[in-house]
Amino acid sequence: MSTQETRAIGWLCSYTPVELIHAAGFRARRITGHLDAPRAADTYMSPNICHFVRSTVDTVVEGAHDDLAGVVFVTSCDAMRRLHDAWRAARPGMTLHVVDLPIEQSGSDASYFAHELGRLRLFLERASGKAITRDDLARAIDGLRRARAAYHALEAARASDPRGVTTADISTTVSSLLSGSVPVESWIAQAVDLLERGKKASTGRAALAGRPRVLLAGCPVHDRGFLDIVEGSGMDVVQENNCTGSAFFDVDVKVNSQASVEGLIDGLASAYLAKPPCARMMQIDERVRVLIEKMHQTRAIGIIHYALKFCDTYQYDVPRLKQHLSAAGIKFLAIEDDCTAGSAGQLRTRLEAFKEILASGG
Repeated sequence: MSTQETRAIGWLCSYTPVELIHAAGFRARRITGHLDAPRAADTYMSPNICHFVRSTVDTVVEGAHDDLAGVVFVTSCDAMRRLHDAWRAARPGMTLHVVDLPIEQSGSDASYFAHELGRLRLFLERASGKAITRDDLARAIDGLRRARAAYHALEAARASDPRGVTTADISTTVSSLLSGSVPVESWIAQAVDLLERGKKASTGRAALAGRPRVLLAGCPVHDRGFLDIVEGSGMDVVQENNCTGSAFFDVDVKVNSQASVEGLIDGLASAYLAKPPCARMMQIDERVRVLIEKMHQTRAIGIIHYALKFCDTYQYDVPRLKQHLSAAGIKFLAIEDDCTAGSAGQLRTRLEAFKEILASGG
């Protein structure tokens, strides 16, 4: 890359405070794998690891990320730790950094996480060759705060009329932000434009009858074709409560405008730990509460829980989630996906059956 400003830092987990990456002068590029059968991953790790990690190893081996100035990992699961190890083995010259994520949300956990973010700050400063100032970080925090507000406005518009602002619209727009292909300020403008176009499209038009509204939970959905299958089965996805949906945006950073750079980092640590927990955080009661709250907000009548094959973190959670949600009278469908085209027909059959259950009120 010809200039530092055009370079990118890779990241993988929604607990990564991308504000620090932006403050260091980098683009933040969320790394995903591919949707084909794994090609080189078996050389580096066991085949009983989720497709996301194994396909990402393929892209590393094939040089897809060699242009990055560095990569930030978070200790979100054991498979992610193995991805770090495989990446280091496949590309020993690349600059990698690991952020250790606590599992609780106490004051001491926030202090520990702030310490980890302090280490991340130093890593980014070494990668960029310049110090992250208070003003740099404050601007980055403010930009992402406004981007998150724009996303929530899009979500509210979709919940109001899924045919106005569609799931495909939101998916495409979110991908451009998380991939770092669009600067934050430009992305906000695009989101506002999409919101206005969605409002015009929905004016005076009734929602389609007979389409149950569902909330999508579970693993990150990197296969956006899965969303097409869900909606093609006769349902409207009105909320994506996962790491490719709301998890990145459900962060509320509250900091004193006069805080030092260390104070801003403390605010980031507290905000990221306080966001709605994923399965890795082992807070089932809070996860159930958030899911039910999101259902009420979006008027969803069912939950589709999507989990990748071999994703122990989310698969282990399914029985307890189903028990808690069934006790609350919520219809729940657990889907396991291996990201192969051969499973599309079976997925469609199960989703169509779930749609009929929801539509009948059974």
